[in-house]
Amino acid sequence: SVEVSAEKATKKTKESGHSEDWFCISIQGSSDVVIDGCLVIGQGGCGIAVYDKASPKILDTEVRASNLGIQLRGESVATVKGCNVHSCTQSCIKVVEDAAGEVSNNELSDCPEAGIVASGRSTTEFKFNKITNTLGCGAVLRGHTRVRLEDNEVSGKHVNGYQAGDESDVFLLRNKAKGCDGSGIVVYDKAKGSFFSNEIVETHLAGAGVRDHAEPVFNNNVIKQCLGSGLVVTGNAKGIYCENVVCNNECTGIGISGDVHALFDSNTVSHNGAYGVWLQDNVRSTFQGNTVESNAMAGLSVNHNANPMVHRNIIRDGKSHGVLVTGQATGNFTQNTVSGNRSTNVLLMGTSNSMFERNTVMGSGGGGVLVREKATSSIVNNTIEKNSRANLAVLDEASPEVTTNLIQDGDGRGIVVTGSASGEFRENCLSGHGLAGVYVGGKAKPVMSLNSITGSGASGLVVEDSAKGVYSRNAISNSCCAAVALQGASEPKVYENTVLHSGRGGIWLGERAGGIVHGNFVEDAEKAWRIGKDVTANVEVMTRPLEEVRDHIRSVRAEQVLESPFRRTPSSEGHMVLVNNPSPEKDGSEVVLGFSRVPSDPFSTGNQFIGKDKSPDTTGFSRIPSLAREALPDTVDAELHMSSPIHRVIS
Repeated sequence: SVEVSAEKATKKTKESGHSEDWFCISIQGSSDVVIDGCLVIGQGGCGIAVYDKASPKILDTEVRASNLGIQLRGESVATVKGCNVHSCTQSCIKVVEDAAGEVSNNELSDCPEAGIVASGRSTTEFKFNKITNTLGCGAVLRGHTRVRLEDNEVSGKHVNGYQAGDESDVFLLRNKAKGCDGSGIVVYDKAKGSFFSNEIVETHLAGAGVRDHAEPVFNNNVIKQCLGSGLVVTGNAKGIYCENVVCNNECTGIGISGDVHALFDSNTVSHNGAYGVWLQDNVRSTFQGNTVESNAMAGLSVNHNANPMVHRNIIRDGKSHGVLVTGQATGNFTQNTVSGNRSTNVLLMGTSNSMFERNTVMGSGGGGVLVREKATSSIVNNTIEKNSRANLAVLDEASPEVTTNLIQDGDGRGIVVTGSASGEFRENCLSGHGLAGVYVGGKAKPVMSLNSITGSGASGLVVEDSAKGVYSRNAISNSCCAAVALQGASEPKVYENTVLHSGRGGIWLGERAGGIVHGNFVEDAEKAWRIGKDVTANVEVMTRPLEEVRDHIRSVRAEQVLESPFRRTPSSEGHMVLVNNPSPEKDGSEVVLGFSRVPSDPFSTGNQFIGKDKSPDTTGFSRIPSLAREALPDTVDAELHMSSPIHRVIS
């Protein structure tokens, strides 16, 4: 047991700005000395300095009251283990230049700059160290360092836990940071690095922050119970962020701003006090395979000019909206499942113009998709179902394109268009709504064509107030009230629609309804037409025999499902696939029409329509009622009879 106090060094350090020319022990050359169980009191300068190619072992030693506790530099390969370094005026352990070796199982505390500082091109490994109350940062990693930190713990009074800057490329594995005044991990400048399986808890600002031009890989980290947001990425940062758990933070789970272009894959973002994921400015990132659930505000909020790719995420059970797109935001939203959010599942606002395609939107008490203000988004090939209130509502001056969606089984209306809204609604299948299949009010003026509206709890199509618009070649059947109700001071153009009403009411015009009603195929049955005395519309009253109306519905529905895929994809690139889908709850079968984008046998191994059980993957198929089977062309490339029903088919 040796006690060493400082003497004047004969060898100056190469770095300026620090009074490290005083030290207690200097190890130079190629020395492999062992320092074991010593007490080193620096009283300024450096406690232990290791230079050149020295490879000492510094074991179970206490170093205190120095400016700098232990410094490793040159090409030294030191082992520092079981030491207690504390009460220094700068940092506890500093590695610079090309220093390597291992620093493990040490206790580092009460050093204002940092517990660990690594710079130069050092490659030292830090393992199982406990860093407490440094006032500065737990670990500062800068320069071109490539150090490795494993199983270290930072706690107590710190600004940031682990801070990587400059052009460092570090590896952090299974480290912990708790209770930092700032963030648990900060990556900035042009730093890279891999951050795997770390745990960040109860920081006072964001759990982890990435900024400037940093490009890290964050994988399988846990960021929780922070007083700020969980993960914040800003500036021109890039990187890959996957399989992280970001939960129970006071503010937003993941916040992204600036010109960030990064990948966020398979993260779980839950129970945060504000948004699940927040995007703003000019963010161009990709979000795929994430689960965003039970957050206090919108699960995914896209603002300003953000333009993300959002693919195959689950966004559910939030206390507000599931997806919120506002400002001038754009973006592509494909194959996501948005469900069970307390307000609307999807809210599109501002002047946003996003592509919302092949998503499933279901089970919200506040509605399925709501388009407001001046949004002009495209809503294509989605399944929107089982939402309370309206499955799809378009208000204010919104003007979306709504095509080839399956909209079904809602407690309220299927589609609502009101305010001064417009937009094009084409080739959608609506069924099983508790109220009207389609409701148009206010001063709305949509264009609706080739839609199928069936099984409505009230009328199939209602146009009232001062609404206008064009309604043509729609197939309306099995409504509990009149299939088409035109009332108020509305002035729609209603022509060439097919109305199958079984005596419950065909086309009824009431109050002061105006407009043009011509060339409609209305089933010849009781209550086919009803026209009020104050109606000003130009009406052509005609009925057709039941079979003729059914034939027309067949042709409309066949055209509805055939036009869309083949209009968007050259026939040389794919095959049509027909699937007979048995429906035990109904008489007969439903027919499912699919389209394969590969020019090969649609049922060969490896084809996108083949699932793991060798049955077709029906994503991308359109459903056709058995009523329309005989209207389909005979030239299909393959046909398959399913042994069990396909319960969910996305148009």
